[in-house]
Amino acid sequence: MDKKMSGRVMEIELFRFLFSVMILFRHAEYLLGENLLFPGAAFGVEFFFLVSGYLMMASLEKMASIHTDDLGRETLLFLKKKAGAVYPEFFVSAAIGFTFQWFSRALSWDEVEKLLSESFFELTFLTRVGLGENNMNSVIWYVQAMLLGMLILYPLNRKYPKMMRTIIMPFAALVLLGYLNMKYGHLRSPSRWTGWTYKGNVRAIAELCLGAEAFFVVRWLKGMQFSRLGKTLLTALKWLCWIVIMVYMWNPLCDKDFFMLAVLWAAVVLAFSGQCLDVEIYRNKLVAFLGKFSLPIYLSHAFYCLYMSQILPEGMRYRYMLMWYVGCSVLTAFVVMYLADVIRKKLPSLKAAMKRCFLVQ
Repeated sequence: MDKKMSGRVMEIELFRFLFSVMILFRHAEYLLGENLLFPGAAFGVEFFFLVSGYLMMASLEKMASIHTDDLGRETLLFLKKKAGAVYPEFFVSAAIGFTFQWFSRALSWDEVEKLLSESFFELTFLTRVGLGENNMNSVIWYVQAMLLGMLILYPLNRKYPKMMRTIIMPFAALVLLGYLNMKYGHLRSPSRWTGWTYKGNVRAIAELCLGAEAFFVVRWLKGMQFSRLGKTLLTALKWLCWIVIMVYMWNPLCDKDFFMLAVLWAAVVLAFSGQCLDVEIYRNKLVAFLGKFSLPIYLSHAFYCLYMSQILPEGMRYRYMLMWYVGCSVLTAFVVMYLADVIRKKLPSLKAAMKRCFLVQ
């Protein structure tokens, strides 16, 4: 098993992959013109935010006993690490997306120049503050919103840990989710402008707070000694939650986002707790690979669903269009995963070479 994956909860990695695939099928709507598969799969992003909030709090707990004289620098280093974990895949997928968009839309040089200039803030992860748009790879909005939320939550948790965990984060989650419910009635449409920020940013902060609070419930569960019957009941409850979520994401109505978020939160808590009977099932190389493959597949489909129709024959049947879309997305995901690994391996030597060239030794 990959060393990077060995410390992870394999059930979470499996569902990370499954939700990424469901989002891929959900976005086929932009290619086919109608929503045929997993119409509610946009809800899968909630899973990513909850898990990210949990992992942020796990990192904060490791730092709890370490004093810092420069909280700003520590926060930036934390965000740099988070961004660095996804940037090679994003950079490769954005380059492929840009190239595909260039040729599928038959862009002129002026249009290419405009697209590049408009994508500056996308490449620097700054579009979620209201600067520019995500033109090369639109699904990167999730990572940008996550980083923006962590920019606020990480230093506050380091500075005021007890107040944040007992009062402010639960209160913020409830108030922000209440705001989204009253104003919009659902969690989708992340690029909608609220008047002061993107809707997706509000969604991110609220759900990062929920994920962070899940960490303490998981820690409490891990300290419990459950009987065989108790673990059986927890396993049944967890799978009931997963099944309810899957059915909901297949449902075209998708009008119960906020209740389903609570169901998803419970499933994530039980999966992280390690108290269910099926823990060992997920600890294998296949699940580890699928977890690693989830980010490339998530980042490798958006440009195809938006622009593939411009190169496919007019009148092609939906099933063949879907086959081209899924096939190209999967193939591109393998390319993205391979090239991202190459970049990570070559980056240290490249940094050393640049220092030798531009800095006085």
